[in-house]
Amino acid sequence: MIQKSHVSISRRVPKDPYAICLAVYVDDLLINGDDLAEIDIIKKDLRNQVDMDDSGDASFILGMTIHRDRKAKTLELSQA
Repeated sequence: MIQKSHVSISRRVPKDPYAICLAVYVDDLLINGDDLAEIDIIKKDLRNQVDMDDSGDASFILGMTIHRDRKAKTLELSQA
């Protein structure tokens, strides 16, 4: 369970060796990882503690444009 606090850093260690990353800036949260089921668990835990909207796949954060090509398995960040 993700603990509620004033600190904006949380860590969740799944049983399998998958990486889950939570990036927080003010009121924006970006969840990234290679286990969609684990990401869904994190989002459910967060929704139980805070008012949260899921905006789907990220396309922009912190002044960077995000382009993801799932077929090619690439992720590009651009500040242009």
